[in-house]
Amino acid sequence: YEINEGEISQLNLIEFIGNSRYSDKYLSSKINSKALRFYNFFSSGSNLSRDLIEFDLSKIINLYKDEGYLDVKTSYSLEKNNFGNYKLIFYIKEGARYEIASINYDENFKNFEFLFPLKNSFESSLRERDMFYDKNSISNYLSELNKLLLDYNVANLYADSSYDIYSNNIDLNFFLLYLKA
Repeated sequence: YEINEGEISQLNLIEFIGNSRYSDKYLSSKINSKALRFYNFFSSGSNLSRDLIEFDLSKIINLYKDEGYLDVKTSYSLEKNNFGNYKLIFYIKEGARYEIASINYDENFKNFEFLFPLKNSFESSLRERDMFYDKNSISNYLSELNKLLLDYNVANLYADSSYDIYSNNIDLNFFLLYLKA
């Protein structure tokens, strides 16, 4: 038996429609699918792979959600063009960018005055960014809180957060929890 799977289709163009927060170039740099470039014979485009495209959709969604676009929607289409290659089009509905309406701390925070300067610095940095939700800033803040707790030999507590969503706003909640023995 001789099995001929045919030619492998490739992407020769990737397009983004509906994005205003991020440029096409920036989004292209964040996804794994790559377009075949006719002017560079040494580079290759991505083989057509629905799994890879679905993975790219997830990356785009996470990129937007991490920046506060919690209602982002994405989809894609493939258009066959000349020479059996495909044009991949990502459709993005960014939605509203969520703002932090309030920052709340549980009762345990008031017992650790050494956390106050870091708390004030974090809140100030949010105000500088117009109070928009930013997952990376929150993660970094939690890491710094936990490092500070360890630096002050408070090894039985750790900082964590949650949020409540309403009308494009977020109530951000921070709390100190006891480690389980």
